[in-house]
Amino acid sequence: MVLILCGKSCTGKDTIKRNLVNYYNFTPLITLTTRPKRDNEIDGVDYNFISLSELENLAHNGRIIEYRKFNTLVNGKEGTWFYATPLYHLEDLEDYVIILDPRGARKFIDYHGKDNCCLLCIESDEISRLNRAKQRPNFDQTEWDRRLETDSKDFGYFELYDNVYSYILN
Repeated sequence: MVLILCGKSCTGKDTIKRNLVNYYNFTPLITLTTRPKRDNEIDGVDYNFISLSELENLAHNGRIIEYRKFNTLVNGKEGTWFYATPLYHLEDLEDYVIILDPRGARKFIDYHGKDNCCLLCIESDEISRLNRAKQRPNFDQTEWDRRLETDSKDFGYFELYDNVYSYILN
């Protein structure tokens, strides 16, 4: 079974995932990103940090379920970041956990099957989310504003959850 954690930025997804891995023996499925690693992140734990050419190679070879492109502005510097969900070989008796956005969750469920996935949507108020964001190293208000706008678009379309989500945690 794969537990998919889905929620807006800074809703506690990483904390829940870490607890599931550390205390309940879930196996983490790690997504890919081309964005720079933050000071507190660990390659292979938080994300697999890869180059754009590595991502293009994986996509060309059919090793990606889905990917998303984000145009960013951090510290006044424009950039383009990609996030991707690689294909995984899943063992039937293993419990997995992965963090995905709504589109990624839909594609993952379509690929692996609804019977093999449980979608947990995590909600949190905006003040708590902002406070969590400001505690992160390298907090950037412009990038936070972009993430809020993206979250508004991504989570404004609730058809994703029709007959798919299992739980909503507030």
